Amino acid sequence: MASEFLLRAASTKDQRDVWEMLREFPASENGFRNPAAGLTLDRFHTLLERLEREAKGIGLKHGYVPQTTFWGFANSRPVGIIKIRHRLTNDLMRVGGHIGYGVRSSISVPYPRPRALGRTP
Repeated sequence: MASEFLLRAASTKDQRDVWEMLREFPASENGFRNPAAGLTLDRFHTLLERLEREAKGIGLKHGYVPQTTFWGFANSRPVGIIKIRHRLTNDLMRVGGHIGYGVRSSISVPYPRPRALGRTP
């Protein structure tokens, strides 16, 4: 049976299942920061509002660029996070890149986790 995979942009409509997935990620690993590290479910909604603003480029800290956060779902279960920066600064071209991802620790994958991709040489 084929698996169904879906990417969905982070939204204030996201529920407990996404929060529970994010709790499996360390706060920081290989340069990938977990935006929900240490958050209670009650504070998760505030994070989702921030992620929606970041995608629109609203209220960014100095030196930050817009980025969209996506959740990856396999057969309706949240299994990963993907962050895509809309553009790069000179610093991000050297370290960071366009794409970062993480896979839920309870999911077995045949590749390293997490990684930053899309850096321009």
